[in-house]
Amino acid sequence: MITNYNEIIEQLKGKNWQKINIIFNIDKGSIRYGKIEYIDENDLTNSFWISFDEIDDLINSIFNKYDSNIDNLNTRFNKYQIEIYPDGEVTEKEWWDSEKEKKDLLDSADVFYQWVNERMMSMIFEYEKDNDLVPTEYDSDGDLEYLSSWDSGVFMFHIDKNNNLEYKVVLTKDGKERTLDLPLKDYFVEGILDHYKVTNNELSDDWKPWNTMILKSLHYDIPYDKRDEFVSYIFE
Repeated sequence: MITNYNEIIEQLKGKNWQKINIIFNIDKGSIRYGKIEYIDENDLTNSFWISFDEIDDLINSIFNKYDSNIDNLNTRFNKYQIEIYPDGEVTEKEWWDSEKEKKDLLDSADVFYQWVNERMMSMIFEYEKDNDLVPTEYDSDGDLEYLSSWDSGVFMFHIDKNNNLEYKVVLTKDGKERTLDLPLKDYFVEGILDHYKVTNNELSDDWKPWNTMILKSLHYDIPYDKRDEFVSYIFE
C-alpha cells in the first residue's frame, strides 16, 4: 500500500522521520486536515503540508468510503487517520467523533440564518420577476435593468404543534409595507424543519426551546456580529 502514499513521502524527502501521522476531518461535502505531522529522529513532532491536489486520488477514495458508510451507524465515520512508517507499513483507522458531530451541528446552526436570508432574497426575486412585480428600467446602453422592489423585510417562520411550517413575508419599500404571498421551495421548508428539529433535540443543551424564528432582512448579507439585531428565536 505504500505506493499509494508516494506523494506524501516525497514531501519529506531529505528528512529523517520515524512516522507520518495524518488525520482528516470529514463532513458532508468537505474534508480537511485535522492533523498533518511527522515524528523525526529525535522524537519531535513537526507539522508539514501537502495540498489536496497532490493527493487527489487519496482524498476521493476517503470521500467515497465516507459516503458509502454515512447512513450506517455501525460503520460511519467523520475522522480518518493514516500512519506511514519508513519500512513501508501503513495503518489506517476511521471512527465517529461524537463531539465533532455536535460541534459541526452547532457551528451550522449558528449561521443558519445567513442561509435563510440568502435563500429568501433569491426566492423573492425569482417569484416577483416571474410575476412582473420587479420594477425595471433601461440603462444608458439600452439594456433592461431590474430594480429593487423592497428595502427591508421581516420573515417569520413558525412550526405548529403538528410540525407544519407556517410563515409570513412582509416587505417594505419607501416606508410602505406589503405582505408577499411567496410560495417556498420544498428544500427550503425541509431546511427550516430540520433546523428546528436539530436545535430542539441534539442541541437542546445549547439552544433554548423555540418554535418561531423571526429574521429582519435589509436586503443584503447579515454579518455574524449583528446576528442578535436581526435574528430572534422565540417560543409561542
